[in-house]
Amino acid sequence: MFRDINIKSKGILGWLAQAKTSDFTFLERLDEMSDRYVDNCDFFSLEDPENIADKELYDLLMTEYPNWLKLAKIKKLLP
Repeated sequence: MFRDINIKSKGILGWLAQAKTSDFTFLERLDEMSDRYVDNCDFFSLEDPENIADKELYDLLMTEYPNWLKLAKIKKLLP
């Protein structure tokens, strides 16, 4: 079952609250794993992926990327 995410009205806190109640427990656990060398996982679900604006989807997909990129460079995973 997918959950609806409306970034404009709920923001990231609304997204986090809904992510906690989804039916994708395994994927959520991957996102919440501690003691990883670099966090390279992010999880979100959408009720209707066909009806999300491109910018909203892009923002969701890129939520953790900037921090991952910085950490990956610090840990010399990237040049």
